[in-house]
Amino acid sequence: MLNRKTTQKALFAGLLATILVASRLTAELRIGAIAIRLALLVFTVWMSVRAMEMVTARLWAWAGTLAQMVEGRARGPEALVDVNGGVRQ
Repeated sequence: MLNRKTTQKALFAGLLATILVASRLTAELRIGAIAIRLALLVFTVWMSVRAMEMVTARLWAWAGTLAQMVEGRARGPEALVDVNGGVRQ
């Protein structure tokens, strides 16, 4: 956030303050408190799904790396020799 424009920082701070004031006023009403709890629940579920997507993507990449290593060993030492005659590191 340090490289952002001053106007953008001011707008961000203003929007954040507006959200905090609105949530404070909404929380005083019973329906507002329920709405805030529901919004937090939806946000938590969404963040959990995003985290699992990242974990799944990393495991998929790791499985691909392991598969390449296993295939290289299955083909023998000639699989470690590059097309141009160089040995892969």
